[in-house]
Amino acid sequence: MVYTGRISFRPYHSLVERIKSEVQAHPIYIVCLPITTKKSFFFCQYTPKALPNGKEGMDTKLVNWAARAWNKLERSENRINKSIVSLMHRLLNEIPWMETCFRSIPSQNKITRYLKDYQKPDEKTDRTSDQDRKVHPGLVTQLDISPEELEQIPLYYPSLLLSSEQITNELRSEIQKGHEYHKKYLLVNLLLLPLTIPFALIPLIPNVPGFYLAYRSYCHLTALNGVKHLRFLLDLKGGEEHHLQMIGLQDAHNLFIESTDETTRSNVLEHIKKGDLKEKLLLDESSITNICKAFGIEKFEPNLHVALYQERKRLSQEGLEPSRD
Repeated sequence: MVYTGRISFRPYHSLVERIKSEVQAHPIYIVCLPITTKKSFFFCQYTPKALPNGKEGMDTKLVNWAARAWNKLERSENRINKSIVSLMHRLLNEIPWMETCFRSIPSQNKITRYLKDYQKPDEKTDRTSDQDRKVHPGLVTQLDISPEELEQIPLYYPSLLLSSEQITNELRSEIQKGHEYHKKYLLVNLLLLPLTIPFALIPLIPNVPGFYLAYRSYCHLTALNGVKHLRFLLDLKGGEEHHLQMIGLQDAHNLFIESTDETTRSNVLEHIKKGDLKEKLLLDESSITNICKAFGIEKFEPNLHVALYQERKRLSQEGLEPSRD
């Protein structure tokens, strides 16, 4: 059976710092946060210790280089570049936010796993070192190492707002939809990419269609790899054990209650008290910064804002949330 831990923090120290200290004690962890009572934003964070050689691969270095180039373009005062940046921002804000979640899950062949240390704490002999317990990516499936033999990857969530069963069911549903979606559009973007070659022949103007299709192809590929890895971690073949350790944080809901929006705060308190059949927002812009700080994922803050924007828009279109336009 899957172990579900529940951790309640004592009132000393700030809640943000206490949660951050807990989650960052692991080389790799996943966090699941509710945006609405039915939809959750999840993401994976990892340190160099989770990587085979303790450092990022060439693909990550290329992504970082592209990010620096994009930041330079954003700071440009050139009128054409400003128009390009504005257009790209509008396009990026309409990309389904679930893609960010899948892309945060690293490819399975990128992450080192560790065998469980079965030695008892009171044994006189030296304890097994992390190096001895390290399992290189690829060997987990190659040697058919079972989930019971490996240290689980912790998945943290606010236990008064979500349940491990709800998270598992939602992830399994999104995995199925995500696999079909990203596989389809990876192929579409790759087929369209050669059609942008003529734009590259125009001097002084960047081949924006080509760059965009290349970028979107890469995004779909990384999302697809994340889908496959998450499917493996959940062991969707039907096994009783999987690779994730669900850990509920009993005080984490307070990060949501701190919202300055009265309606959102009321939704959170009502959801804690009796649950909801009707879908409602549990997140507001005012609480996102502290939530991201608490879980050590400040870099995901813009993505969480986009997810909230899209979910609020969806609920508004469905008549479940008043429009803010």
